[in-house]
Amino acid sequence: MIKLVFFSLLVVGGVGLAGLFITRRLVPEWSTGALLFGAGVNLGGCWVSFIPVAIADRQNKDYLPQAALAGIVVRLIVVGAAALIALNAGPWDIWPVSVWLIVFYLSLLAVETAVTVRLLGSIPEGKDGTISR
Repeated sequence: MIKLVFFSLLVVGGVGLAGLFITRRLVPEWSTGALLFGAGVNLGGCWVSFIPVAIADRQNKDYLPQAALAGIVVRLIVVGAAALIALNAGPWDIWPVSVWLIVFYLSLLAVETAVTVRLLGSIPEGKDGTISR
């Protein structure tokens, strides 16, 4: 879990700084608040969605693939609900918020998938290459 937190913060920081630089050059009227909102919502969603994976990793590694899928669904619900609330009630324009939500969603999905695949790689295999159960 600590690795996920570290790598997700690193990715959000890198993508956020690059995005801030690009946004200031190409679309200066877009607010920094939309970028920060997209980063915060996706970071929180990433951490919450990793809870099923962490539980499966500690209790029963057989259920890691199902836990990963459950995490994706949880993350989609968290980010989607926050996006709907922000786009209906927030002070932002629809395009900047939508773009930053998608950018951070996809970048953190890569981090979450990499950590989960690494956990799946730690399952001992049988002699013929199949997972022994």
